[in-house]
Amino acid sequence: MITITRGGSPILYLDSGTSSANALTLSAGSVWIPAQQFVPTTSSAANTFVALSITGGNVTFNGNVNTAASLIVLGPNVVMTVNLKFGNSGKPPSGITLQSPATMTFIFDNTGAHLQNAGIANLGVFGSSIGFTFANPNASWDADLGKVVFVGAISLSTLKIINGQREFLQFSSALASIGINNGAWVPDVQSTNPSTVTEASSPGSLALYLKTGLQATLSDSMLSSGLINCGPCTLVAGITELLITGLNLKLPKCIVNLPQSSSVVMRGGSAFQYTSLPNGTDSWTAYSSMTASLNQPRNVRGEGSTLAGIGALVITKVGGLAITTAEVDITADSTVPPASGSYFQSYALKNLFLKGDAPSSLAIQGTLQNSTLISGNYRLFSNLRYVLPFLPDPYVTNIQYGQAIDNSIIGDLVFTGAWEVNAPMTIDVTLPNGTLNRLQALTPATSSATTQAALPTSPSEENSLLGHLNADEIVQPVISLGPTMLDISSNNSQFGVSISAFNPDLPQQPQPTVAHLYMRTAANQLRAFALPQVQWEPVTTPDPVPPVTAVFQFTDSGPATQIGTNSVTLIPVASHEIVSGLAQAYATELTSRIFARFTMPFGIISTASLIKSTIPFFNSPTFGMIQPSFKAINYFGADQVSLGAPQPRFHPIGKSTGPTPSLPGISVLSQFPDSATATAYNEEFGPSKTTAKIPASRVDISGYGLSIFTDWRDDTISSGISQVDLQAIVGRTEREVIVQKMELLYSGAPATRTVVIQRLNSGEMRRQVFLKATGPGTFNFNDAAIKPKTHQGLVQQVINIRNMREVADIPYTTTDSTVNPARVTTFYPIQYDCDVVIQPTPSSPAIQVPAINHRGYLAAPLATNGKMMLSDFVSFLGQLPNKNLMLGGPIDCTVKAGNLTVKLTSITVDSTLNATTNASEIVIAPLGIPEFAGHGEWSMVQKVGPLAPMHLDNTSVPVIRQNTDAATGSPVKPLRFANPADLLSAVPGVDYCIMHNADTVRTLFPRPKVEDDGLNQISSVLSPVIADPYAMGNCSGIFPDLTACIPLQLLGGTELSNVTLPVDPSGFMSLLNPQATDPANPGQFPSPIAAVNRVLRGGDFPTLTAMNTGAITLLINSVDPDAAKAFNFASKAVKLLSFDGKNQIDPTNAVDQGLNKLLEVAGDALSQAKSDLKPLIDETNMVLGEIMQPVKKVLAFLATLGPLPKLDVHMDADFTVHVSLTFNLETYLESMLPPVAAVIAEFVTQFDFNINHTQQLLTHNTKFGVKPIFKIPTPFAPAIAVATATFDAAFENGVPSIAFGLGAGIGVDFGIGPFSATGYVLITQTIMDGGGSFGIGTDILVKASVNLFDLIKADVVVETSVKLLAVTCHPELKPGDSGFPETPTIWGIAQIQTTLIDLQTELQRQRDEITFLRTVIATRTPSKLKPSLLDPEKFNGQAYKYDTWLPSIKAKLQVDGMAIGDATT
Repeated sequence: MITITRGGSPILYLDSGTSSANALTLSAGSVWIPAQQFVPTTSSAANTFVALSITGGNVTFNGNVNTAASLIVLGPNVVMTVNLKFGNSGKPPSGITLQSPATMTFIFDNTGAHLQNAGIANLGVFGSSIGFTFANPNASWDADLGKVVFVGAISLSTLKIINGQREFLQFSSALASIGINNGAWVPDVQSTNPSTVTEASSPGSLALYLKTGLQATLSDSMLSSGLINCGPCTLVAGITELLITGLNLKLPKCIVNLPQSSSVVMRGGSAFQYTSLPNGTDSWTAYSSMTASLNQPRNVRGEGSTLAGIGALVITKVGGLAITTAEVDITADSTVPPASGSYFQSYALKNLFLKGDAPSSLAIQGTLQNSTLISGNYRLFSNLRYVLPFLPDPYVTNIQYGQAIDNSIIGDLVFTGAWEVNAPMTIDVTLPNGTLNRLQALTPATSSATTQAALPTSPSEENSLLGHLNADEIVQPVISLGPTMLDISSNNSQFGVSISAFNPDLPQQPQPTVAHLYMRTAANQLRAFALPQVQWEPVTTPDPVPPVTAVFQFTDSGPATQIGTNSVTLIPVASHEIVSGLAQAYATELTSRIFARFTMPFGIISTASLIKSTIPFFNSPTFGMIQPSFKAINYFGADQVSLGAPQPRFHPIGKSTGPTPSLPGISVLSQFPDSATATAYNEEFGPSKTTAKIPASRVDISGYGLSIFTDWRDDTISSGISQVDLQAIVGRTEREVIVQKMELLYSGAPATRTVVIQRLNSGEMRRQVFLKATGPGTFNFNDAAIKPKTHQGLVQQVINIRNMREVADIPYTTTDSTVNPARVTTFYPIQYDCDVVIQPTPSSPAIQVPAINHRGYLAAPLATNGKMMLSDFVSFLGQLPNKNLMLGGPIDCTVKAGNLTVKLTSITVDSTLNATTNASEIVIAPLGIPEFAGHGEWSMVQKVGPLAPMHLDNTSVPVIRQNTDAATGSPVKPLRFANPADLLSAVPGVDYCIMHNADTVRTLFPRPKVEDDGLNQISSVLSPVIADPYAMGNCSGIFPDLTACIPLQLLGGTELSNVTLPVDPSGFMSLLNPQATDPANPGQFPSPIAAVNRVLRGGDFPTLTAMNTGAITLLINSVDPDAAKAFNFASKAVKLLSFDGKNQIDPTNAVDQGLNKLLEVAGDALSQAKSDLKPLIDETNMVLGEIMQPVKKVLAFLATLGPLPKLDVHMDADFTVHVSLTFNLETYLESMLPPVAAVIAEFVTQFDFNINHTQQLLTHNTKFGVKPIFKIPTPFAPAIAVATATFDAAFENGVPSIAFGLGAGIGVDFGIGPFSATGYVLITQTIMDGGGSFGIGTDILVKASVNLFDLIKADVVVETSVKLLAVTCHPELKPGDSGFPETPTIWGIAQIQTTLIDLQTELQRQRDEITFLRTVIATRTPSKLKPSLLDPEKFNGQAYKYDTWLPSIKAKLQVDGMAIGDATT
């Protein structure tokens, strides 16, 4: 294509041309000239082009132009001359002859284009012929034709119509001829840009501008119009058409009849147009005022539709055909009231109310016969403003309506009527886009949190649930509820229909249509709707365990039922139609899916997503109507749809059946009496599960309620919900059973928790929970990684688990976001009874121990893999707040570890940290009490860090053992007495130790263990230590700090390690030193006494540190060699003061031989004590005589000290005689003469004496006791020696019980002015016999006292007493008698008494007492008291009566002092 421009604007387009010097040669083709080149001031001509079809020509330029270019640019002064040639090819319409100009010359200069000249032309029309000539004609724009015309000269001034017959009308003239104003050449005009694909079609047409006089008559009395006066008009003839048009048509009344008494009436006229085509097709168009009256559609008042306005009638007949068609288009006149008289019209379909404006336009077309359209259709247009869906039967709805509704225009409402010959008219309605967008659902006044909790967050999310799901996508549990109508009659089975809320995220939503006067919309925009399928009735729980209540009341019955699809099949918005339509779409469409949300018994909300399988041999879920029918009597049951799970065609290999088929979807337990079941159910079937399913094979949904009979099971589940049994009939639940598989901690036993809700005969719904272990606890958890990290120790397994029950404690929850953020494990507390199997040892077989009230926790892991992890177990243990909530419970059995017997009392569970892996592991730790035999006293103590050993927190200690390393095959690990947290620690936080107490020496055996090697021995990697009397005197606990003790050493002084305590079959233990080399004592240690003496002889023994009295600190320095000598001296003095004669000595008795040496100097003991005592003997061994001898000796010794007080004798009313004498040091000194009392006070620091005798008719009981403590001065002042000789005797009906003790110690005693202080440590050995028992013991007494002016006193007393009693169960038997026990029962009695009277506390107490006494005296009412004792006789100065008079006068003054009064006041 060649474009020629001037000043940047195109002035000529050529489809081709041959270039030469300043010229172009044109061949046949097309030429386009912008119309404004001819009429530059006519705006209507803009963007239009004169298009000419030529046979040849040329273009010349009066200046130099590059004609070879496709774009030729002309300068402002270049004149272009265009010479064109035209042909007369083509056949014009019938009755027309046409000769167009053969040539034309156009001149293009800087003012535009001009037609310089054209060849002659001729037009033959209506039988007349008219010639045309063009000599430099003027161009003008014909607005009626919309074309450029070139007016020329014509050969005639009138047109005579000789033959005016056309296809369906006859043209004629009112006079002999019609005047002609002028003639013109009219080229074709196109509005599209020139291109080679839009070739021009003709060389132009010839036009005649006629004056008034043309008439037309429609054939066959068409429209009953008669003669039509056309007025002035324009006739245009060309090879493509004949056109007659005018603006002053005079049209008489015309009527177009439609069926059902409908019609269109036309009056007057304005414009007309007649067109005849070469193919014989003629058409007549007339514009006039029209009024249409339609019988249909009728409004809600039963009125038809009317419309008045300006319209167009178009009659067309195709040449050669007998059919005449007519079209009527009417547009209402908006300036006048509607023909109906109302600006709004309301209509009602079968399910939709419509409100719109009065009709705005009407379009009719059909086959015209005479004046009637015998067939055809019409379209009536209106503006739709409001719609309201409804159901034909009684219904309820949530659709909002009223004054607040937006009534602006929604779009075009179109009524379409259609009819055929001899057939009734049909009416259809077309609704505009967005018809339902304005429908709004009312906001509920209240809403259930459980029902609304899972609503989608956006419309797009809701849309994704229905029409755009992939096969592996999971449908959400609930969706939002749009405008809804629920039928409440029985005609439609109480089903309803819900319309999806408008989704702005989907602008191309399918729009509703109308068919058979039913509004229809795409199925994916509708949902079948019904009330909740099951009534959630109150549930009672007998004897509930909190937080479960006795009666659980559901807040509601859950959300409404909804069934939807992704199908776009059009379904009527009606109850029955939506239900049947969903079933039909799913049955016939391969890609159709079903979405159903419904409730199930007791809090279950399920959402099914039925997607057809595309895999061969895999069945699809089923969905269909199951409405029962009785066609013989024309009776049909209620609408009901059934959802079925896909049934497998093949069972898994090796299994008779697989898991019960399940409906695909999700199921949520939104409300339930206990959270344990709800949590587990939601984990198994809720949205978080990767494989979604509903625990039901089939459910039947109806408007009256759900019917379900399913017993869903999945035995492949190891942890979680494994069975759901649901039975409901038409919305009424009969039974619900949910079985949850769990793991029982600590043993990993599989267990089930079954919740049963069942309707009783009374109609009440009762809930029960059943817990049952389904296997033994072998520590084989679902997570196989737990067992290797669980150190079972002595516990082999837990079997016969029974009587499991819930307890009212809170559950615990663990979360491990590092492994899986969605993984949560809940631990529910329970109690149970069981049998615990204790591991066999080389010394004892496996033991099965019955146990009751064990505490356990059922682990319910909520994780994708359904397993409780080791980290969950450890985290859970760390949450338990106290020991009462720990795993395990009491047991009662004994286990032989070596020859050591351990009495197990309970089982505990804790965790320990593996420092290598930095991960925690589980420890099963039975608590036990070791039972020791042998000489002395044995016990278990604990040592925490550097602190001194102390008493146990509990009476039992943990017995633990590390697992054998399976990878290395290491031998069985030893049993240890240690806390579980210290199992894998090289340095335990708490060391449990075996302590042996023998006389004044205690031995500590730390960190004991029992190897599983059959050697029957206790071993340790640490050296035993010995606490001598000095270390014991320095400690306030049961054992000194280890730094103050003597480590057990070899003779060379090397500390020992890996020492053992062999246990013989009788249970006796002795230290075994595998490093010992003494041939005389292989494997033995040196004597502990020898080791102590060796240290003492070297003077290297611990310091007895400060004894704090609160204000004064007394220090006994046992490191001082003089103090050591004082201790030896005190030991000898005890032996001297304990005996007073040489009789009762058996010279053949080895013990008495030593005693005889002491008695030789006993006679002079008292006198020597009053002087400077010197060491009497070098013998340091302590010996004891016969146990029954000291009674007489102690009484004789007391006699040497002075007279005893008088006995107190009185008689009770029941003939019981009491004789008693009790006194202490103070009362004893008061009974002596002052010189003697002073001597006694110097050497006796404590003296307690009592005698009590009770005599009845048949029985008698005598008790006697004496406990003196002597201070013996030494040459090493202020150090003193301390000695004691205690004696207690009792005779009950002649059966004696005797206890005798001797003790020695060291201390200090000094005074400075009015201040005096005493402090000492005293160790006493005691022997007891009588009443069928024999025993030995040791007492340690630490005492300190200070005195200032006898006004301020402070005392500290610490006394430790340890006794071992050997009790013979049958004291009447003697050795050798039948039944005499071979081994007595050993009982250990440990007692520590500590008394601290603080100085300030004592002073405050005295102040309080004085204040109280003053108050009593001040408030007491004066009264004359009466003496209660007889007046003693006056002392006459006789010395021998003084001893009796003094006590009596003291008693008189003490008892009757207030009654006697003070004579001096």
